[in-house]
Amino acid sequence: MVMQEKFPKVQEIIDSSKSILIPFHVHPDGDMVGSGLAMAAYLKSAGKKVRVVSVDPVNPEWKFLPYFDLIENIDPLELNLASIDLIIFIDSESSKRVTRGAGFSIPDEIKTIGVDHHKTNPQEFQINILNYEEVSSAAQLILEYFTVVDFPLNKEIALLLYWGLIMDTGLFEYFAPSPLAKIKAHEDAATLLTAGAPHDQLVHRIRGNQNLETIKFLAKGLSNLQIDKEYRFCWTVFSNLEIDELGLGGKVSMVRFSIKPFLNCLKGTDFGILLTEDENNFISVSLRARRQDGVDVSELARILGGGGHRAAAGIKLKMSLEEAEKLVLEMARKFARKELKTE
Repeated sequence: MVMQEKFPKVQEIIDSSKSILIPFHVHPDGDMVGSGLAMAAYLKSAGKKVRVVSVDPVNPEWKFLPYFDLIENIDPLELNLASIDLIIFIDSESSKRVTRGAGFSIPDEIKTIGVDHHKTNPQEFQINILNYEEVSSAAQLILEYFTVVDFPLNKEIALLLYWGLIMDTGLFEYFAPSPLAKIKAHEDAATLLTAGAPHDQLVHRIRGNQNLETIKFLAKGLSNLQIDKEYRFCWTVFSNLEIDELGLGGKVSMVRFSIKPFLNCLKGTDFGILLTEDENNFISVSLRARRQDGVDVSELARILGGGGHRAAAGIKLKMSLEEAEKLVLEMARKFARKELKTE
């Protein structure tokens, strides 16, 4: 893998650091949590002092994950970084993604490493482990690093990395960034299963363990679904009022995933959009393409200040839901108009 040549430098920086911070990105998903905790476990085994922080609460249903208790629910902006030697950003395109504030200012003396698989990553860190063509998750990059530095996989580490892999690939149902990435995902899965990752147990956690609120959120989202037949996209919107009526106040980030698979399966569309008001007065926008070889929704995301992958991207907007819906639909139609002209 192309990034392997940087791994010795990563190990050198880690070896020279005593206190290390791992900040989760906003709305931490399975890949972020699995990869982040696996890295934290590796660092602790090397005798490092490690802090794992998340500005947003992590889904409490995931407390079964090893090392879950390491996670502190705090905005990195509130931390005193005086004792920190190194910050490792995993599954995050930039330092802006780990805070709700105006930005995460990092003192020059603190070293930074980024480990990511998003095409829109600007590579702002001192060392950037970036691969968006050959892998489908950050967990695979962490696995690759562990392999290069001869860190043995035990059942706990294998579980964490497998959780990240299957969550970011949707149990291997989501589009892979390339044919090679699809093969690599299954090869890495085989490595983790051999090391003891409990596939059946984790699949049950994902598919057979939904609560009533999640099902109601899905039903409401589908009932709100609209379609623009001319520009070939669909969208659905959740207001705070609807979220509160469902009893999901403060939990929407944990159930939003349930509707995303339906954004890219509607006949007669090329992509889908989900807009939700979250508990921090931001509007979260999720974009999903219907085909891997179809429209590149990361381009639409970049236009609106977001980022992501060709088939899955996201945006954060600081405005009212009505303003956000108007803006996103306007830009989506301009984007679709350009795409339709190129067909």
